[in-house]
Amino acid sequence: MKIIRFFTILIFFACPAWPGDSKLIDFDLKDQFDQSYDRNSFDGKIVILLGADRQGSHFTDEWGPTLADSLRRRQIIDRIQFVAVADLHGVPGFMKKMIKGFFPKDKSKWCLMDWDGAFPQAYDFIKHSCNILVFNREKKLIFQQNVTSYDPRVATTILQTIETSLKSMVTQ
Repeated sequence: MKIIRFFTILIFFACPAWPGDSKLIDFDLKDQFDQSYDRNSFDGKIVILLGADRQGSHFTDEWGPTLADSLRRRQIIDRIQFVAVADLHGVPGFMKKMIKGFFPKDKSKWCLMDWDGAFPQAYDFIKHSCNILVFNREKKLIFQQNVTSYDPRVATTILQTIETSLKSMVTQ
């Protein structure tokens, strides 16, 4: 019995999270430029959400452009919306302005500032890593995994998940 329990636990922790009925949460957040976004800001697109705390942000910087290049080569990038989310829930209020100053000044590199930790709490973000979530056009979570260094196997799974979702949109 202990062996079965051990393997069940091992499989649970080794597999990416696939919450069956999870949807994109209701939110209203601003980026570092004070532009507001909510769950309806990305209607009609598949959303690739890359969420991280400060220690995991460099993994986001690696994964985002690499996935975007792959989607561009497949000529489906126009159906995708990348959304970066900074987990800032531990930052004291008096430091918010200073912290915002550390984010990119290029408006094309906007990032949602999650001061209250809504996303990390809703989707059980893993600290010190990049948490990748993919939502289909109906805002249903179809992929979730935390990552560190780039792994082509995980990237392939993400791309296949997106392509499958796009194909199902065509047949509906």
